[in-house]
Amino acid sequence: MVSVDAAAGKTIRDSQLAASASLNKDSPERSHGESLLEEFRSDDVWFLTFSAATQPAMEAYLAALDVVPDTLLEFFFVNSPVVAGGPKAGDTLREGHKVYMIQRDLPGVGLLPHEELVKISRGSQAIVEKLGDGVEWDHSYLTAEGTYCVYRTSDPALIQEHAKLAGIPADPVTEVEQAIHFLDFAQVAQ
Repeated sequence: MVSVDAAAGKTIRDSQLAASASLNKDSPERSHGESLLEEFRSDDVWFLTFSAATQPAMEAYLAALDVVPDTLLEFFFVNSPVVAGGPKAGDTLREGHKVYMIQRDLPGVGLLPHEELVKISRGSQAIVEKLGDGVEWDHSYLTAEGTYCVYRTSDPALIQEHAKLAGIPADPVTEVEQAIHFLDFAQVAQ
């Protein structure tokens, strides 16, 4: 998970898209093999997920773009309602819903055994179901430091209610626009 200011986010995204449209083997993407998977952007901060071979490789890629990230964290697991046997988030937003990135300071969560992650997933999804159609859990990136959770809702107060019922923090909560990319520079870099 990489978080950067909006200008750096645009630099990364534009470089990734330009590299995908070009056969230039000298691009940072084709040299390093780092592929943008998802972007979550607000006016102030962008959250970006990548397929990256190693953290040092990711650092080298960002340095090649002259980007200094606010945050650069390896995610170990992508959690979702499906992990607990629940429904996959819809492919489109429900009427009136917006997308939010929720940061949760939960040291060690990404390093927990799979059984614990399933238990966490079940608990989170049970609360979502209790709160009704006003909130939908899409997925979460689990790091050694905490989580970056993607929720959809028509009322951000429901995110705070979910956090209260789950007994876990939800701060900050950032409204974002989400874009999914199908880029793969890993094969080219080898």
